[in-house]
Amino acid sequence: MKILHTADLHIGKILNEISLLEDQRYILTQIVQAAREEKVDAVILAGDIYDRAVPPAEAVLVFNEFMLELSSLEIPVFIISGNHDSAERLNYASDLLKVQNIYIKSLWDGKLEAVQVADGYGTVNFYMLPFARDAVMRHLEMQTQPPKQEEVVNEDAEGTDRAQEEMDSGSEVSFGRKTQDFLQEVLNDSKVDYNERNVLITHHFVAGNIEDIEQSDSERDTTVGGTNWVESALFRDFDYVALGHIHHAQNAGAPHIRYAGSPLKYSFSEALHEKSVTIIEMKEKGDIDISERKLTPLHDLRHIKGMLSQVVSPEIVAEGAEDYLMVTLTDKEEIFSPLERLRSVYPNLMTIQWEKNLGDREGVDAPDKERIRKKRNILDLYREFYEKVTGAALDEKQMDVLKKMTEEADETD
Repeated sequence: MKILHTADLHIGKILNEISLLEDQRYILTQIVQAAREEKVDAVILAGDIYDRAVPPAEAVLVFNEFMLELSSLEIPVFIISGNHDSAERLNYASDLLKVQNIYIKSLWDGKLEAVQVADGYGTVNFYMLPFARDAVMRHLEMQTQPPKQEEVVNEDAEGTDRAQEEMDSGSEVSFGRKTQDFLQEVLNDSKVDYNERNVLITHHFVAGNIEDIEQSDSERDTTVGGTNWVESALFRDFDYVALGHIHHAQNAGAPHIRYAGSPLKYSFSEALHEKSVTIIEMKEKGDIDISERKLTPLHDLRHIKGMLSQVVSPEIVAEGAEDYLMVTLTDKEEIFSPLERLRSVYPNLMTIQWEKNLGDREGVDAPDKERIRKKRNILDLYREFYEKVTGAALDEKQMDVLKKMTEEADETD
C-alpha cells in the first residue's frame, strides 16, 4: 500500500498582509498531481487544515476544490483537526463524506477506532487521533467515567464546571494530568492489534526529545497552544505515525514516526526549507519504505541581504523577482526611499530591515550613543536630532510647537 502524508495546509493564511490563497490553491493541485503520479492508495492530512478556527469563505472554497480533486482519485482520504482548526466546523458533513471515502475525525471522543483498507498483503488499519486540549480530555473523561461515591454531589459537579470553564477560556490546567497520560489511557483501552499493520494519524506535539525537533517561528511554543508534548515512544508499536504541527519535515524519535511538514513556507525562519510530501510504501508487516516528493511553490519565500545597489542589480533580481522576500540592507549611509526602490523590482516584497540601526551607523560614535542612552529630556533629544539632520538649530517658534506636542503626548500617554 502506498500512502501520501501531508499536514499543516493552513488554508487562508495571511503573511505580512499578503493572502496566500492562490499559492495554496497551486500547491494543493500539485499534491493531487503527486498522489496521481505516485499511484497512492490513500492520502493523509494530519491537521491544521485551516489557518483559523473561523476560516474565510474563500479558504473554504479552496479546500472544497481540493477535496473534489482528491475524491476523483477514488481513494480513501483521512483528515484530522489541528490546533488551528475548529473541530466542530471541520466535522461538518463528515458522515456524508464517508460515502466518498473521505474520513474526517476532528471531535475528541477518547476512542481509537480503525478504518480498514485492504491491499495485496491484507489489511491496513488507520487510526485517527485529532488534536484536543487537556481540558477537553478531562471534561470528556469526567462525563464518561462513573463518579466516585461520596463525591457525586459536590466535587464532581464542581469539577465538571471547572473543566468547562477551562475549555471556554482556553486554559490548559489539567488537574495535574498531562496529555501523555490521557493518550496512554486511550491506547490502553483501544483494541489495536500490533500484529497487524497499523497507521496512526495525530496532530499532538510528539517528540523523541524536545530539543531534537526543529521548529520554525510559527511553532516556537513547544506546548502546541498550551498542551503538553508527548513522547514518541508512546506510539512506537505502530507501523507508521503520521504527524502534523511542525512545519519542517523530520522524524520524531524514530524513522517511522514522522512530521511531513507544511507544503508551503509560512515564516521566514523556513526560508531554507525544501517543502515536500511524504510517500510511505507498506508491504508485508515490518517492510516499509519512506521517501519525500519535492513540492515547487508558485512563489518562493526567501531572505536576501546586501547593499541596496546589490540587491536591485539585474543578476540578483533575475533569481526570483516575483518571490516573497525579506530584504536586509547593509548600507551604512542613509538611503532615500529604499522601500519604493525595492518594490519597483520586487512587487511581492514583504518586509525590509537594516542590518544595523541608526545609532550603529557611521556618524554617531560610541560616546554620542552612550550620551543619548542616558539623556532623559525629550526636547533635547529632538533638538539635537534636528540639528544633526538639518545642520541648523530649532528657532523659538519651532521649540514652542515641539513643547506643546510633547506635553500633549504626555497627557495622552
